[in-house]
Amino acid sequence: MSGDLKWNKIFGAALGTAFVILVVQQASGLIYHSEPPEKMGYFVDAPDEVAGAEQAELPPDWGTVLPTADLAAGEAAFARCQACHNATQGGAPAG
Repeated sequence: MSGDLKWNKIFGAALGTAFVILVVQQASGLIYHSEPPEKMGYFVDAPDEVAGAEQAELPPDWGTVLPTADLAAGEAAFARCQACHNATQGGAPAG
């Protein structure tokens, strides 16, 4: 008989751990088994990309747009909005 059976304990622990992992994997596969649907969900009609198609428009670069903004033009545009809305945060609509 070998001395303290150190290596037998290590190999036994490794085999026992592997056995537990395999049993848990198989049991969870049985418990949480899911069937694929008989009929697929919604069809999404996505057109194929055409070689000559235009690329999507990118948002403006605000670092170059803001310095050239016209404050008077913005105030004039907002004057039309004030017919129905007020400018207070969380305030009720005017009128």
